[in-house]
Amino acid sequence: MAPSPARRGALLLLALSVLLTAALGVALPALLDALLGAAARGVGLAGRSGTESIVLCYLLYVAYVAMPRLPRGVVQVRGQAVVITGCDSGFGNALAKHLHTLGFTVFAGCLLKRPVVKQVWRENEDLAELRVCLRRLDPPVCYSSYQAFVTLATNDNYAKGAMVLGRSLRNHHTTRKLVVLVGPQVSDPCQSVLKKLYDEVRLVDVLDSGDTAHLAMMKRPDLGVTFTKLHCWTLTHYSKCVFMDADTLVVSNIDELFEREELSAAPDPGWPDCFNSGVFVFCPSMATYDRLLQYSTEHGSFDGGDQGVLNGFFSSWSTADISKHLPFIYNLSSIAIYTYLPAFKQYGANAKVIHFLGQTKPWSHTFDPKTRQVRGEGAQDVAASHSSFLLDWWTLYSAEVVPMLQGHYGDQPFHSGCVEVNQHNSILYYFISPAPPALSSEERKERWERGQADYMGVDSFENIQKKLDAFLK
Repeated sequence: MAPSPARRGALLLLALSVLLTAALGVALPALLDALLGAAARGVGLAGRSGTESIVLCYLLYVAYVAMPRLPRGVVQVRGQAVVITGCDSGFGNALAKHLHTLGFTVFAGCLLKRPVVKQVWRENEDLAELRVCLRRLDPPVCYSSYQAFVTLATNDNYAKGAMVLGRSLRNHHTTRKLVVLVGPQVSDPCQSVLKKLYDEVRLVDVLDSGDTAHLAMMKRPDLGVTFTKLHCWTLTHYSKCVFMDADTLVVSNIDELFEREELSAAPDPGWPDCFNSGVFVFCPSMATYDRLLQYSTEHGSFDGGDQGVLNGFFSSWSTADISKHLPFIYNLSSIAIYTYLPAFKQYGANAKVIHFLGQTKPWSHTFDPKTRQVRGEGAQDVAASHSSFLLDWWTLYSAEVVPMLQGHYGDQPFHSGCVEVNQHNSILYYFISPAPPALSSEERKERWERGQADYMGVDSFENIQKKLDAFLK
């Protein structure tokens, strides 16, 4: 390819300059010494210093003329646009305003909700074009694809709770991803249903605190496996998450929780200086995960479960930052309903998340879809304390979850918990499954070695304690 005329001219000019410099390189220093020597010596410089300085300036001028021209002056910005993220405040905010005054069309991405964004930008009323761009980003850029609601299911019963939780989040139009951590005890049909409701189903190893003393004090040996909840910090492909126990029910959209920082949670009704770990905002991090495991190894848990570990690790929650205290409506527990009934009557209608605390869970009862009655041991007391929330859980479960379970179980029977009371007042169960076949000693040993012990069943704390008692007699 032949060089362009401009390039050819520059090369000729450079060649001519080099030739002239070489031709005059011998005579020029002597000539300049004769003319400028006296002046140079008058200011304390050697005669040759002045000559060499002039020659150097000449060479720099030659290089400047010969080199290709670089863009100089003001850049034409008409028709140019720039996208800037993080314009809520600070450097991004200032840069967006500055570039707008220069004539750029600025697309400013903001994490905050639109009313807050409008308040932030209200100080510059002349930025009409930029405000139009903000209106186009409605809702504003919030990186929702990198945020998720997370829950945990260690067995089929808690998997049913996770199904109801996921369905309730979908029904209230969340824009965030849904993630469920499942233990190896969750059956394939239940995992298949969870995959339809959740964007991500991740199999994790079950972690157990092994703190039998504190768990026995709480009369909740099953809480040991809740240590598995710590796996949620390994979801590092999300920037921020909200963890929710599988025994929670969402009754209103709660996407605003993602505006909170780690670790944000509601006070525990039993001891308000501690937070309840049934609902909390966190930021996934392998560093935090490693520190949590190290803390739990060195200090254990004062209650034997995850709540004791998390309150010990985030020990400044009660005093450091009141903005990390979630309102109780985001984790309304049954305990609070019947311990302070007047407050529930006053504020209960604003509840957004119901938490079925305690050893008796919604799936511990049975439900008649025709009469809309919850049955089972203590069901009437539970129904009264939960007002209509227990009925809401069963209504959602029987109408939207049971059909999905039936589709995946097919002809295989399973226990749905839905019953029908006939004219003789006897209870007929739908989809009752036979007892699962017992594992051999070798199979149980293999599961123990893989960390897949049935903590909620045959390998529960209660059964192990019975075995030890019988052995020691």
